[in-house]
Amino acid sequence: MRVFAFTFLVILGTNAVTGCGSKYDPKNSKDREEKQDVTPDDLTLAPEAKLEIKHYVSFLGLNFGDKIDALVAKIGNPSSVNDEPKYSFVTNYYDDVKENNLKTAQMRSSYYRENSAIYTIGVQSAGVEFLKSKGITDRRLEPLSMNHDEVLKTFGKPKRENANFITYDFEITSKKTMLVSFYCPDYDAYKCNEINLFWFTSKL
Repeated sequence: MRVFAFTFLVILGTNAVTGCGSKYDPKNSKDREEKQDVTPDDLTLAPEAKLEIKHYVSFLGLNFGDKIDALVAKIGNPSSVNDEPKYSFVTNYYDDVKENNLKTAQMRSSYYRENSAIYTIGVQSAGVEFLKSKGITDRRLEPLSMNHDEVLKTFGKPKRENANFITYDFEITSKKTMLVSFYCPDYDAYKCNEINLFWFTSKL
């Protein structure tokens, strides 16, 4: 079992996130925040700009809609790959380590089989140094130095907050929705130690 795999299922699963037993549906307007206006400045995120959820249309120098090849070009080939045919996406794991007899990864990314577009990116707190070793820094990683209350102060009240996850989701355009989830577990004094980003397309 991978720690990231568990997180992935909880975020998109049933009452762990929604609190109501129904799965997250990016096509359902009730499951999204109000539509956000996204500008070119949101992709660059100026040093003086206030960090907002909409800034996650870009992450680690990658933009919504980029192909997995763009990520591999920046970070290199993954440590391991989950390519089970039953899924509509392939997941890459980077810098695998063993913790408490569980195989985990400092970073994870998945992409759609049909078009190779990036679907998810997940980074654990230990992954910040891994990314720095690849020459990658990003202010969007700042929540990994925050706790639960600081995340809420930065981004405001989310529609979902349960099972140690603080989750924001909203419509970017009629064909693009995005979900950003911060994992701040109670067993670690509610420190945020994982960011999971989902870029949904209209075909979902």
